[in-house]
Amino acid sequence: MPAATLEKLLPSASLALTINGVDYVTNKNIVSLETSWKNNIKMDAGFFPGSGFQTPGDATTGAVRGRLEFGDRQGTLKFSARFDNNSTELTKLKAQTTGTATILLQFDANNSLSITWQKVSFATAEVGETDQFVTVAVECTPIYDATNGLIEVDPIGWTKNGRP
Repeated sequence: MPAATLEKLLPSASLALTINGVDYVTNKNIVSLETSWKNNIKMDAGFFPGSGFQTPGDATTGAVRGRLEFGDRQGTLKFSARFDNNSTELTKLKAQTTGTATILLQFDANNSLSITWQKVSFATAEVGETDQFVTVAVECTPIYDATNGLIEVDPIGWTKNGRP
C-alpha cells in the first residue's frame, strides 16, 4: 500500500478567471464558478462473453467489465457574476461573443491547476440576485476550436497518476 498522499487544497481565494478577454476577478464581479467534465460511460457495454469473472474460474462471483466505453463527452462551464451597466462583460454577453475561458487555482508556486476552455459561447443567461445585488447566472457552451482543440488542463505539481 503506498503512503498516504498529502492533500493540497486549491482555495477559491486564489482564483484567476478570464472569460472572453475579461478578468472577472480584477473587476471584482465574480460570485461563483463551476466547471465539470462528464465522460458519459456506457455502463452495460463493457460486459461481453469471455470478459471474465471476479474470481477467475468461479462463475458464481459474477462477470467483470472487460472494456470501458464512453459516449459523447460533455464539458460544462457555469458562472454567476455581477454585471455593471454598459460594462465590457455585459456588452460581450449581449453580443454573444465567443472566446477563451481560463481558470487558474493555486496552492503555491509548485502546485496549481490551470484549465483553458479554448472557445466558449454564452448559452443561457438568467438574471437573479445574490445578497441583494443583481447577478447574472451564465451557462457557457464549449466549442471545438480547429487550431487549439476543446480544452487544455495543466495540473502543475501532479504526476501522471494524479498524485504529487
